[in-house]
Amino acid sequence: MTSYPTIDAPSKDLLQRCVHCGFCLPTCPTYAVLGVEMDSPRGRIKLMQTVWEGRVAADASEFALHIGQCLDCRACETACPSGVEYGKLVEGARSQIEIARRHGPLTRLVRALAFRVLLPSPRVLATFARVSVTAKRLGAESVLRVFRLTRLADLLALVPRHASSGRLPAIFAAEGLRRGRVALFEGCVMRAAFADTNSATARVLARNGIEVVVPSEQT
Repeated sequence: MTSYPTIDAPSKDLLQRCVHCGFCLPTCPTYAVLGVEMDSPRGRIKLMQTVWEGRVAADASEFALHIGQCLDCRACETACPSGVEYGKLVEGARSQIEIARRHGPLTRLVRALAFRVLLPSPRVLATFARVSVTAKRLGAESVLRVFRLTRLADLLALVPRHASSGRLPAIFAAEGLRRGRVALFEGCVMRAAFADTNSATARVLARNGIEVVVPSEQT
């Protein structure tokens, strides 16, 4: 049985802080929707402990499922009386799952394209966003579901019906008395598909006396 493969595993000390009181349950969005103990912070911590104990493998599909369904929103941390740093735990667990599980050639190819071609290039990503929006408008999601390509269909369902891209001005001058100066992180998907939102954010700040600088070299 495969336990945690590297030293980046969830800390035993952090795991032991959890007293399984259940105060985290009402704050967890996945538990609220699914109602499954293993999809609560308390349940996921218990799963992480069982991997340390050797009763569940780090590459087990069920372990990956429940850890992967966590939104990592950390709302549970605000409700925890023991101060459990849940975010560190779930991120550590995910790193171990990634290392322990073997991915097929198709998954490796998709990841290589995404992280080496798509995401590093704003221009390529913007083109991909426009193609995805067009495909959604033409009903590609329904076609994918007919051919039982549900994972691709679910991804396409997340695509907005409208996408905006383009470079923002280098500076949004503060209106009136300048109260501060900030840099705007455009992001990858935001810049490619939601540039209008970035622009609106900068304008709101500028109207409130904040000068916004948009660094030209962002990746």
